[in-house]
Amino acid sequence: MGWITPVRNQNPWGTCWTFSALATVETQLVKTGRATTNDCDLSERNMASLHGFAGAGLNDGGNNDMAAAYLLRWEGAVSEAASPYSEPAEPKNPSVHVQKLVWIPVRNDVDDNDALKNAIMEYGAVSTCFRYSSLFEGKDGAYYCTNTQSVNHAVTVVGWDDDYPVIKFLEGKRPSSKGAWLVKNSWGKGEGDGGYLHISYCDRTFMAYPGAVFVPADPDEDYTACYGYDRLGAYLWYCDDGLHSWAAVFRSAWNEELAAVGMYVDDPPFDYVISVYTNVTLGGESPMQGGALAATKIGTVSHWGYATIHLDAPVALADHTAFSVVVENTNKDEPIMLMCCHGDDGGNYTTFTPVARRTYAKCDGIWVDTSDTDEIIDDETGKTFRGNVCLKAYTRSTAAAPSDDTPGGGDSGGNMMMWLHNEYDTDLSYATSWTFGAYANLVGANGRTLFASWLAGFDPADPEDSDLQITGFSISNGVPQISWSPRLGTNRTYTVYGAEDLSCEWREVDLSLSTPCRFFKIRVSR
Repeated sequence: MGWITPVRNQNPWGTCWTFSALATVETQLVKTGRATTNDCDLSERNMASLHGFAGAGLNDGGNNDMAAAYLLRWEGAVSEAASPYSEPAEPKNPSVHVQKLVWIPVRNDVDDNDALKNAIMEYGAVSTCFRYSSLFEGKDGAYYCTNTQSVNHAVTVVGWDDDYPVIKFLEGKRPSSKGAWLVKNSWGKGEGDGGYLHISYCDRTFMAYPGAVFVPADPDEDYTACYGYDRLGAYLWYCDDGLHSWAAVFRSAWNEELAAVGMYVDDPPFDYVISVYTNVTLGGESPMQGGALAATKIGTVSHWGYATIHLDAPVALADHTAFSVVVENTNKDEPIMLMCCHGDDGGNYTTFTPVARRTYAKCDGIWVDTSDTDEIIDDETGKTFRGNVCLKAYTRSTAAAPSDDTPGGGDSGGNMMMWLHNEYDTDLSYATSWTFGAYANLVGANGRTLFASWLAGFDPADPEDSDLQITGFSISNGVPQISWSPRLGTNRTYTVYGAEDLSCEWREVDLSLSTPCRFFKIRVSR
């Protein structure tokens, strides 16, 4: 128990799922000696507010799938000091990157406990859920729900007691056999047994859904960029005849090297061959079109969840290089159930629009753009699958640090470089590059004024002057208001509310400056 962080209090919101998920990250940071129980505190409110799904109210609830999407795209985990529970959440620099997700299977009966016990021994804590009602709680947090109602509360399992006595539970509502799980709650130390519950092995609502462990990056996983199109994670499967390969195409934002690949695995053990191609054609008929094979990695993923796979040697990527990651499964006879982020039109998943010709699945020898397929997923409506494959690429920057202190150069905030693209990520001849210099002193210590340069006569913020519109922007220092001042062209200043009105992936690279330099990607559409 020496690695369990203190019991916290979610009051006044329904954010139990964030406390449960982040407790698994905190536990491993302490367990592996990278933090102490006194200084390890991650921001639950940041996750609850910025998970990216429709319905981001603090009382809307959530689950481990939503936590996975937020953590694996590097939106978090953010420290509590940077994003306090008592204050509205804004995008912040994550203090911890999560590189692995382990799912723990549901319990089939009261004696099916080995998988959960093994996970607790290995990782220290598991995020799970159960059905809570005060009608079933006895003295000192002894809890046994006698029915099988749907779950309504998330907690963190940190231990067990095979000999926990039956007599501890409420009279008239006692389980048939001894034994209980030790569960860390999020209702403060005044509840239960010092903030803990003892949930009977016989409780059928406990672990009714798979448990989850979110594993923080190892010290050698010092990646500076995370590329991916699966902002909302894996919540729908794509399957078609002969599907054993899938791929994603990315473009490097600066001089960097590809060091690792991340993917979900639903049916371990999973044997794979990963191939990396460079200088491929963006928007091509296949993910390898026009490219050259740069690296191959062969291996096996043995756990259910998400894995980061390190390449044997990094692949050098010049500034603005299109590259692809292709994965082939080699040990399954049946077609793969491919984990995807789907462009749904209802429920909790209304905020995702798939990117065209960036992710592919190979079905019966033919590469298919997963953003626009013929695979019917709703027989009644004829709705077809439209999504992006869950596949990420992790890179390290090899760019040199800027030294000058002029607009377009960099100060302690660094120099920010990006390119303007249309929805297919192809260059626009009249606005091919943007240079941003960040100056904290111009808008106060908590802000940044970004100086953008473009060709005279081109106005990127005015759709009347151009057939392009900025559709996404996000700044990671947490200040929603961003001032735009053109250095060429017109002299007007534009205000973009990135954190509130628009959203976009952002990536960080530390150029050994006093303040990390940040790189942003602006999305535009015709």
